[in-house]
Amino acid sequence: MMKKKRIGALLLSVMLAVTQLPAVAMAENYVPEDGSIASFTALPSDVAEQTVTVGTAYEDLVLPDKVEANICHVTEDMIIPDEDEFEEEIGGASTASPSDAGKSTTGNEAGHKTDSEKTTSTVTTTRSEIFVTWDSDPAYDGGVTGSYVFTPDVGGYVLADGAKLPRITVTVSADTVENPAESPNGKPTGEPLPCALTEGCTLPDGHEGECVPASPADDALIKTVTGWTFVDDENLTEGGLALPGVSMDNQADFDTMVSMLPTQISAEIEETGNLETLDITGWSCDEYRQDADGNWPLTGDYTFTAAIPDGYACNPLPTVRVTLGGANLFETNHTITEGGLTVAASEGGEITYTDGSGFLLTKDGAYTISGKWSGTLTGADRHNPKTVITVQSGVKAKITLNGTSITSRTSDTGAFDMTGATVNLILSAGSTNSLESGNARAGLQVPNGSKLTIDGDGILNIIGGIYGAGIGGGFSDSGGSIIITGGTVKAQGNVG
Repeated sequence: MMKKKRIGALLLSVMLAVTQLPAVAMAENYVPEDGSIASFTALPSDVAEQTVTVGTAYEDLVLPDKVEANICHVTEDMIIPDEDEFEEEIGGASTASPSDAGKSTTGNEAGHKTDSEKTTSTVTTTRSEIFVTWDSDPAYDGGVTGSYVFTPDVGGYVLADGAKLPRITVTVSADTVENPAESPNGKPTGEPLPCALTEGCTLPDGHEGECVPASPADDALIKTVTGWTFVDDENLTEGGLALPGVSMDNQADFDTMVSMLPTQISAEIEETGNLETLDITGWSCDEYRQDADGNWPLTGDYTFTAAIPDGYACNPLPTVRVTLGGANLFETNHTITEGGLTVAASEGGEITYTDGSGFLLTKDGAYTISGKWSGTLTGADRHNPKTVITVQSGVKAKITLNGTSITSRTSDTGAFDMTGATVNLILSAGSTNSLESGNARAGLQVPNGSKLTIDGDGILNIIGGIYGAGIGGGFSDSGGSIIITGGTVKAQGNVG
């Protein structure tokens, strides 16, 4: 009898079959409500933990409008006992369920009713996104530093036992906003947010001026160029670019100059021994620039240096020497004879000569000048004077005159100009030398800022042009430092 009662009680009780729910510890025989939330998918670390600066508005926080949840689905099924159990149940005493309390029934009636109430509950879950809104404790105030904990309002959903709402902690800080993307495990790094304009920019977001890309990593592969040739060098002659046609009316600005230079090199790569064609990404020449009057250079020698793509190293970089006005360039310590004059350089001196513009002494060193000038200076005017002998500004030169005769009487042309230079002029023993200039030019141009010393045992006769001094400044120019320690010097100005 006791056995029958025990079996009957088991059959009359509700039998539960509950699936294991993720992240929820269910009590024994606990059945959650159908449609309730069993658990939530964890939020990304950079969303769950946020640090913002004072003044950040609620709308600027990262608060997702949907979260992912596991939703419970409960189904109930009737259990029909087998035939032996059913006969045993109806043939013996019955055990009433709590719902039968207070009722008078026969054993058969009680057993039959109990059998109809035998059910099993099955719980399954599905993952779904649900819309939420967020509230914080305390109420969020972006103007006050501190921590604010946000939890979602899940609307009409209920939580199953053990389910916990996700949390977002926002810290309002007076310090620089930190970059969560570079924070391992969501921990702040203290690094400012990177620029959002250009990928790889090292400056903080919102910076002024151009972006600054990161330098290549130390272990980045850099290819070394051990040799190169220009691919498109049709404008070059022996590696240089000569432009004899430039003039005051036909100037070449920087962009025009670059347009005539090569655009590619064929580079030999050290690591592979292969040839690669590289684009020239730009050209530079600090000396090639406009003067105070906005004019571009008309004469002289200028070295343009090429830039090559990132990832390649070349030392030295490719260069092109540009000669303006048809200059013929000579190496250091060489001698040039043009227009009846011979100019020889030594001790590091260097000379260039330009048809129509004369000789230019460009390096510190020693020079010897002899002969009688028979050439012609062309294209000179007030803004672009021409001189037979010019010592480049900043040069320190020892110059020996040995039977030198230079006369250039046309307007704005001169015999000798050393503006900004320091010259020790030696008159060769027994020699007679003469310098004569045109209008507005001194016979020997030594303007303010220049230093001239004359020495030796020869003779020097100097005649300035109209409105020019014998030695000193030209029209409206003051003279520089002039010291005569030897030789016979006769200087004559001309006031017109």
